[in-house]
Amino acid sequence: MASELHESGKSGSTEPSYLILLEYIFVLALILSQQTVYWVMMSDKLNKLITIGLFGSLFLMAIVSVIAIVQAKRQALPVVLFEFLWVVTLFPIVIRSLTMGKFSFFNDLYLIVFPLLLFPVAYFLIITARLKPLLQRFVNVVVVFAVISLFFWIASFAGRAANMSVTIHWGGVRAIPGYYMLYFIPQGAVHFLGFSFIRNCGVFAEAPMYSFVLSVAFIFEMFFDQRKRRNVLILILAITSFTTASTTGLIIIVLTILLTILARASLRMRSLLLIIFIPVAVIALNAILQSKTQNMGGSVSVRLEDFIAGFKSWKTAPVFGHGLEAGDDYLPYIDFGRTFYQDGNSGFSSGFMTVLMQGGAYFACLYVIIPIVSYGLQSVARLSVALLILLLVVNSVVSSSYLFSAIMILFYAVAFEAWSSGRSRSVQVD
Repeated sequence: MASELHESGKSGSTEPSYLILLEYIFVLALILSQQTVYWVMMSDKLNKLITIGLFGSLFLMAIVSVIAIVQAKRQALPVVLFEFLWVVTLFPIVIRSLTMGKFSFFNDLYLIVFPLLLFPVAYFLIITARLKPLLQRFVNVVVVFAVISLFFWIASFAGRAANMSVTIHWGGVRAIPGYYMLYFIPQGAVHFLGFSFIRNCGVFAEAPMYSFVLSVAFIFEMFFDQRKRRNVLILILAITSFTTASTTGLIIIVLTILLTILARASLRMRSLLLIIFIPVAVIALNAILQSKTQNMGGSVSVRLEDFIAGFKSWKTAPVFGHGLEAGDDYLPYIDFGRTFYQDGNSGFSSGFMTVLMQGGAYFACLYVIIPIVSYGLQSVARLSVALLILLLVVNSVVSSSYLFSAIMILFYAVAFEAWSSGRSRSVQVD
């Protein structure tokens, strides 16, 4: 069996054209569901269209995967076992949420139906060494969004007036300007690392959501791709990430580069590189954080307060949490003035603390800790990717998104395949 997110399978050109089309539809819908303007518009027509595209393509891919596994006489036990365990272990959280009146089937599709459809697809792609092309398609689509956003970001920077506006429901109901429904300006200018500019949000409702997508694509490209043009793609993603003025995004770029070099080094060289990289990383990250504290101090204090508020809320229901729709249970523990000042900045900023509040330690283990640990313990490269994803979910409210759910299911699929094959596999960058 093949076994990793890269493996030695050749280009996706050997795949049937209809599968390539389905994968591109799935990847596009997955990205657009990550709190883009289209996803949070007051009119829900585009939201429904994206949802149909996401689940329609995934459902067809799941059918193809299951049929192929059966026809090829592949071992189906890991798929059956995961589906069974996921339903059984999720049951207490769903019941708890229902009894507390904090459950919405539609809003919680990312946790209930989505993983059950995605796992057989991910598992089949792994055992047939065809997951790498899917990750490449994800990167390709993100790069297209990045190029478009850089073009309009430069146009905006040069004083080109927006030519349209849309109304969204994100941090309240508000109208935001944009260009041709291809680029939007939901946030204003910030001071970042000595520069002052309007944050590049692309088609997303806020810069951190865009930064999350860019960061995931950057990690995938650095660790799981060896295409000839990868340096160009990496540069585009890095530049675009900088224009979002996201500290987390910039830290991810720095750490990803350092960890990629470390993962590819020989065992003897790793000790030497660690001696060099640790001081460099500490100095670089300290400079980034100091700049953010000086120029965006409000963001830093709000993030810290959110961690404390989330912890206090979690302590009141540490095992099973307050329910999957308990998104506001931290509010009693934050500064009351945040609702009226700082532009009504009462939103939360940590996905991991959100998971703890929603489902307690039980849900955090099931949905975040177990997949990250089971994936990360298998090799240096996997550990690097796992730690980077953990950093993202700790510092971004992405835990309830389809994209983050997909990453966790991919981690589960790799772990189940390693268990099924009877030995851990090593990634290409090991």
